[in-house]
Amino acid sequence: MEKIVFDDQIDIDLNVSIDDNNMDLKSCLESYFQILQTDECQRCGNKNAPALTYLWRLPEVLIIHLGRGKPDGTKNNRFNRFSDAKSRYDHLSTPKFS
Repeated sequence: MEKIVFDDQIDIDLNVSIDDNNMDLKSCLESYFQILQTDECQRCGNKNAPALTYLWRLPEVLIIHLGRGKPDGTKNNRFNRFSDAKSRYDHLSTPKFS
């Protein structure tokens, strides 16, 4: 049985504290939108039910929060490459600036 839930989202929390020197925006987004296995479906009680997030419609403004905190309370200060992926997510009518 499939359950579809719609939630209004204006922000996405991306984990950039992973110790990966090749971290970029695309890999952060792929990680966020991957299939997750839940312990138990709240509706049917099925064990290991897959959960997947999709964007149905983008809000006027989407906030992407870069979660740089580590579980031990320290902050990840390493450089992350994000500019190389920006244009991939731009709308076709977005003005281009030099």
